[in-house]
Amino acid sequence: MGKLIAGTQATIDGVVDPAGEWVQPDGDHGDYSFDRQARPGGLVLGRKTVGSESMSGERRWNANLLEGPLEESVPRLKDGVEGDVFMHGCGDFAYALATNRRPGHRAHGARHMKRFDSGVVLLTYLPA
Repeated sequence: MGKLIAGTQATIDGVVDPAGEWVQPDGDHGDYSFDRQARPGGLVLGRKTVGSESMSGERRWNANLLEGPLEESVPRLKDGVEGDVFMHGCGDFAYALATNRRPGHRAHGARHMKRFDSGVVLLTYLPA
């Protein structure tokens, strides 16, 4: 089973805006991010990265709907692919996963920090 990796960009003062002019994917932090995501097992996407509860019907691209509660559907998704699954952005869906109702799977504080020459700091949160 791979990991579900949720990523977002935020300023030190808490601004989260992936389309903001301040988001610059070049430099050593961009290289690290692109290398890490070169061969994902899958991507989790949705409107504002929020899992849809109403989407139905045929999709014109290689996609699967998460069905059922997050605490059941996300592990099922991870079991069904090889490699890590990436989720870009932030929002209600990422928050729901980080504060999931599953005991022992809450994110508590940064567990790892990596500083890049570009000034970007990568904080990694892992389940408790």
